[in-house]
Amino acid sequence: NISEFGDLVGNKLNSVQVGDALIRTDYNSHAVVVTGVKEDKNKNVCWIEITEQTPPLTKRTRYGKNELFTIDEFLMLYLKDGYKIYRNTDFNISKTTSKII
Repeated sequence: NISEFGDLVGNKLNSVQVGDALIRTDYNSHAVVVTGVKEDKNKNVCWIEITEQTPPLTKRTRYGKNELFTIDEFLMLYLKDGYKIYRNTDFNISKTTSKII
C-alpha cells in the first residue's frame, strides 16, 4: 500500500523537497527519490536531482540551469506524466535548499 510510505503531497513543482519520492502507480509503475533541490531568490524550485535504481546501477539525473536537462523536461517526464509527490512524515526533517546566486 503506497500510503505506508508517506503522505501524498500532490504534483506541484514548488512542493518538492529533498527526500520526497515521486511515484507513478499506473500500468507502468515506477518510483524515484528527490536527492537535491535548489530554489531561486523568489523561492521557486529551479534545480532538481533525481536518483533511481536502474539495475545494475543507480542513476542520478539533474534538471535545471547548466544541466543536461531543463526543469521543463523534469515537469514533462514526471509531474505531467502521472507521478505524484509522496513524503514520509513519520519523522521531522527541516527543509534544506540552496540558493542560486
